[in-house]
Formats: sequence, structure tokens, C-alpha cells
Amino acid sequence: MKKQLFLLCFLVCIGAIHFVNAQTEFVEITGVVLDEESKKPIQACNVFIRNRDIGTVANSNGEFSIKIPSDLMDRNLVFSNIGYESFESSILSLQEKDNEIRLKPTIIIMEELVVREANNILKTALARIPENYPINPELLTTFYREVIKKNNGYVDISQGVLEVFKLPIQKQGRDQIKINKGFRSKDYKAQDTLVFKLMGGPYTMLLLDIVKNPGHLLARDILEYYDYELSDILTLDGKRHFEISFKPKDKLLLYTGKIYIEEKTLAISEIKFGYADDVVKEAGKTLIKDKPRLAKLTPLQVSYEVKYREFKGRWYLYYAKNELKIKCNWRKKLFNSTFHSVSEMVITDRYLMGVQPFEKNEIAKSQLVFSEEAAKYYDGSFWENYTIIKPEDDIRNALEKIKSKKEKQ
Repeated sequence: MKKQLFLLCFLVCIGAIHFVNAQTEFVEITGVVLDEESKKPIQACNVFIRNRDIGTVANSNGEFSIKIPSDLMDRNLVFSNIGYESFESSILSLQEKDNEIRLKPTIIIMEELVVREANNILKTALARIPENYPINPELLTTFYREVIKKNNGYVDISQGVLEVFKLPIQKQGRDQIKINKGFRSKDYKAQDTLVFKLMGGPYTMLLLDIVKNPGHLLARDILEYYDYELSDILTLDGKRHFEISFKPKDKLLLYTGKIYIEEKTLAISEIKFGYADDVVKEAGKTLIKDKPRLAKLTPLQVSYEVKYREFKGRWYLYYAKNELKIKCNWRKKLFNSTFHSVSEMVITDRYLMGVQPFEKNEIAKSQLVFSEEAAKYYDGSFWENYTIIKPEDDIRNALEKIKSKKEKQ
């Protein structure tokens, strides 16, 4: 049967390598971050060097891995997550492997604060964007990974180290991506009747910078169409944050979620959102391109997450993630499939001085399918000095399984 393709683009329409000296030495620090009370892992926990914009996030198992230049070993490593007290430790006091970091949940009584109405908090936060976010271009080192599962098995795992030239909030224009390193491991064959591809790849992560690209979520003229509620007050890195929950007033709007806003500066530090349950099946169909004629594709989940981190008085994009789940029903076939994809990008290093755009021939195409490009950028010393999001157990097992299958072929 002729192979048929369908591509996904994201309705939100919806990282940069600093070339280190080959002699630079790195120390890898690994471990796990847990909730002190429940002992459960804390996923996507921020892990960074204090007073340096170098960091990563923990994976869904709470596991982390960070490469630290030897000349920064006298610094402190910080672990922070919304709703927890931050933990800070000198790097020299940590082990190189198997560190167990426990964060204590925080409880804040809302009556302690003069609570303002949620709409006013959000409107003020939007008005303060020019003073809270970057005013100059940035050069980013980023780690990007996308994984695709078909039913219970992984069929495609791609990841890369990217360079990103990122324009400031107030500057019109497109951010630029250059692929530096790449890797791909796939477990499907050319005769497969359906190949799931993600269109846009890492550019989608940059467009998830909702502060810069408000779209149908934070645009000032759209606020009146959502209901907002001050649902909690939490801490992040020792700072109090308002948690504002939102949902659409009617089905013309798609999203429901939570916005976290720092109390004093009113900077937006984190946003978690997705398609509302009652619209995901219909609205999610706009994501699907080039659908096979005999397949009925039904979106089951569409969700996004973006984090910012404060550095020297400004808040910078730090982490972005999207997750999609789609059910595929084939006509006249007994067995159907569910595809589940997770894409995420973390900024592992940032440079703010002397930043210049890339040469035209270096820039990756905005509509690239990253999985098709990643393998072109593989080399034998892959990831040698780069911080990555540590793969979860099931991804590691999938990589071994795929590798074993290829060796037997």
C-alpha cells in the first residue's frame, strides 16, 4: 500500500550554541527531584546555576542532568518549581551522581495579601511587559526533543542542540534557528500506511512564547471573552505568585488554563493551557494536514506549557512544551491507533552581548519537519559537552529496543 502522510501544524502557529573551547572541562551533576512529603517526582523542575543563565529542567520522572563548566564549580545550583520552597546548594557539596533533592511544598494563606481582582492583575501584567522582558536580542543554546508514540510503543525519537537568534518582545520579525547537533531513532518502515510528522518542530516552541506572541490567549482585545479567577497564591524561587485560572465564556475561544504572575513585578512567569474539553475534538481538527482519505482522526488532547525565568531584573523564555494525542480510526479495519507526541525545548545557556542574526544559508526553514533533519547533524561526540533534558526510563528503553531491532536487520 502506498505510504500516506499527515502533517500536524499547531494552532498557536503556533534554542544557540556558544562554541566552547575544546579544552573546556565539564562536570556532570545528576539526580532526582522529589516532593518532600509525597516522595513523588517533580517534573519539569527548574535546575540552574545561581547568577548565571545556565540550566535545564527535570524530566517527568524528576530526574535531571546538568553539565557544569569547571570554572563555575564554586557557584550554587538552584532547584525551583511553582508551589515549592526552592532548594539551593553549593555545587561542590553535591555528588556527581544520584543526588536526591527534596522540595518542600509551600502554603500561603490568601488573606495575608491584599488580593486584587484577577482581571486587573492580568491587565497590569500585560501593561508591564516592556519593563519586565528583554529589550535586546538574545543568542540561545537550547536542547530540543520530540517523541512520538503509536499506541504503547515509541516509533520516533528525535533531539538536537540548536542555536537560536531571538528578537526582543517589542521587535517585529521572526526568530531564527540553526541546527547544530542532531539525532534520530525511528521504528517504522516505508510501507507503513500512516506516518505521523510534526510540522514546525522547534519553531513551534518559540511561538509558544505567549508573552511575545499573545495570539488568541493574551491579546488585550481578547481578555473580555475569558473568565478569570484568582485561584491560588504560590511561590517560585522564593517569590510569591498569583495563580490565575481562566476559561472561555463561549466556544468561539479554545483555551483553558492557568497563568502565574509574580506578585511584586507582575511579570508572567509561567503559563499552562490547552484546548478546553468541550472543543478539543472539533477545534483540534484544524491541526491536521494531509489526512489520509480512509482515516478518521480525532484529537483527544492538545496542551501547552511555557516557563520564564528571572535574570538580572528581566524575565526570559526558559522552557516550552506541547503535548498532542490523536486517535486514528481506519475504515474497514478492526484495529485502530492512538498517536501521542511530546515536544519540549529548554534554554540551557544564554548570551546577551554582541548578538547578531545568522547567515541566510544557516537558518532552518520555518516549516521544517525536525525528525527528517536531525539525522543529518549527528556526529560521534554527540552531547559531549551539552546539557540535555534527561530521557525518561521508557524513552531509554525504547532507544535500546529500536537499536536492537536495527542490529538484527
